[in-house]
Amino acid sequence: MNKIEIDYKKTLKLVIIAIIAYWILNHYQIVLSLLSKLLSVLMPFIIGCMIAFVLNVLMIRIEKQLSKVIVNPKLKILKRVLSILGSIALVVGVVAIIIILIIPELVSAIKVIALSLPEVIDNLQNWTDSHSIYLPQLENLINQIDVESLGNELSKFAKTEFSGVLDSTIDILAVIVNGIVNFVLGLVFAIYILMSKETLKDQTKRLINAYLPSKVADNIFEVARLSRTTFSNFIIGQTVEAFILGALCTIGMIILGLPYAPMVGSLVGITAFIPIIGAFIGGAIGAFMIFTVDYMQAFIFIIFLVILQQLEGDLIYPRVVGSTIGLPSIWVLFAVTVGGSLWRITGVLLGVPIVSVIYSLVKIQVKNREKRLKVKENVEVIE
Repeated sequence: MNKIEIDYKKTLKLVIIAIIAYWILNHYQIVLSLLSKLLSVLMPFIIGCMIAFVLNVLMIRIEKQLSKVIVNPKLKILKRVLSILGSIALVVGVVAIIIILIIPELVSAIKVIALSLPEVIDNLQNWTDSHSIYLPQLENLINQIDVESLGNELSKFAKTEFSGVLDSTIDILAVIVNGIVNFVLGLVFAIYILMSKETLKDQTKRLINAYLPSKVADNIFEVARLSRTTFSNFIIGQTVEAFILGALCTIGMIILGLPYAPMVGSLVGITAFIPIIGAFIGGAIGAFMIFTVDYMQAFIFIIFLVILQQLEGDLIYPRVVGSTIGLPSIWVLFAVTVGGSLWRITGVLLGVPIVSVIYSLVKIQVKNREKRLKVKENVEVIE
């Protein structure tokens, strides 16, 4: 094959790629619609892969312990089944404990809010009456309100909007049912993936080696290996960090004599799975719960949580999570900030492991380049 023929084929490929790119840019709505439908169809499998990845972190450790007891190679399938069931049981158990801690306290807090609401409204009315001299415009505005006509308008609005609300309710139920179906199918996919993960890994490796150049295949395997290690360590580190923060929050609230300590501590620990800012989300809910009991205690809790979150963000999180994934503290903060700005909650959750993978790849490339430059310098010196 001569050089002219090779150049012709390269030019033809570039032209075809340019035509396809031009068509996609001019018909991007069709492309987005097709991608949305494809994503909807593949969603159970995507969820299954995510569940399998998380369960695999636990399954590997359980399987190692079972290998000390079950040494017969013929019982390998039994060992795998027990490992999968054990990992699922651990996840379900943790979720059940959290629900048991949170739900009763949440119900009691809602009851307190419902009981105190009339008193709050009365206090607001009394305050408005006592300060009406300072707020004449507000008083005139309140007096101008025709309650009867307002009631009629609300009645008409309710009649016209009822069907729309009903349709919205049906849509919400459809989304919930679809989500449950996708999760169940995803769990089934996850079990199949975990049962035959070695076979799937071997088949994928053979497929990549068969259709891609060896250098490209090696790069894909390296990125996959780094991604698996980084994401696994991130899950472990994030779990440890969430337990530490939840425990510290609970202990601190007990020492300060604040109400709802187990519930708020668990809630702060759960929301801590969202890096850096997650604890503030749980803290805002906790502060509202405590406010229903005593506003001064709610103020004390906010001060306590700000201090605890500052310690967590500067000391605990970068060292616990950052050390497990090999990412310096400054890049952890960078990943959370940029990821949250671009993709909100999803970006915050996935920003740290993604930046860690990029950081590791760049680090490897820099080291390799430095080695090549040193070798070149030594050769030039010898010459």
